Amino acid sequence: MRIDGVQVDGLNEDVLVLPRAAGNVVFKGRAVESYDEFDTLCPIPMPPVMMTRKGKKNDVEDAGYKQMLVNYQLKRMAWMVIKTLEPANIEWDTVVVTEPKTWTKWVDDMAKVLSPGEQRRLLDFILEVNCLDERKVAAARADFLLGLAREAQA
Repeated sequence: MRIDGVQVDGLNEDVLVLPRAAGNVVFKGRAVESYDEFDTLCPIPMPPVMMTRKGKKNDVEDAGYKQMLVNYQLKRMAWMVIKTLEPANIEWDTVVVTEPKTWTKWVDDMAKVLSPGEQRRLLDFILEVNCLDERKVAAARADFLLGLAREAQA
């Protein structure tokens, strides 16, 4: 696809480098392209149905259903982490990419090798790769306007 004459290819990618005495730890990340695969592997939970005077109704206040929603969101976040870090070629200790019940163990795997501060920075990195924030927009805008100014001077 081209936008204003500029070819736009691929998803946002970035690199996080954590310093180590024995050699830096490099995490490569790429934005998640689609959640279709996740939705296939983990369909959204449906609330139980209850009978009322007016007929059948979804019981969205059911405690079991609420816990299923929490577990669903934790898996969705874990899947985003795992997919974002695919370019880093991580050999997980307990995560099996094809087994959704293991996805949330990414936290345990990372806790074995990263300090709490590094874990937080890694999570921030994953969110940065997948999200557009004002800092990125401002930097892109400044770069664009600088290009326009250079063109005007030429």
